Amino acid sequence: MQLVSRKNFLIFLAAILVVALAYMAMTLARQRSTPSSSTSYQKEITNMESQSDSDRVGDIEKDLNETDLSDVDKELQDIDKELNTY
Repeated sequence: MQLVSRKNFLIFLAAILVVALAYMAMTLARQRSTPSSSTSYQKEITNMESQSDSDRVGDIEKDLNETDLSDVDKELQDIDKELNTY
């Protein structure tokens, strides 16, 4: 009878180990999925702040052409996805 209880104990320990490893994996995955692209935002903000103060049409067109808005939709989709996960 002691063999059966020892076997159950080992199965119980294995189950706890699996649950602990799954919890660690989920925690690490959640940490990695957090947005760490603050440096790209900082670059964009720096670019916007470096725009000219002139109100001439040529300078305004130059500033508009240098402003990169191609990723705006992607960032909004990422934000929407993140809000829907919680």
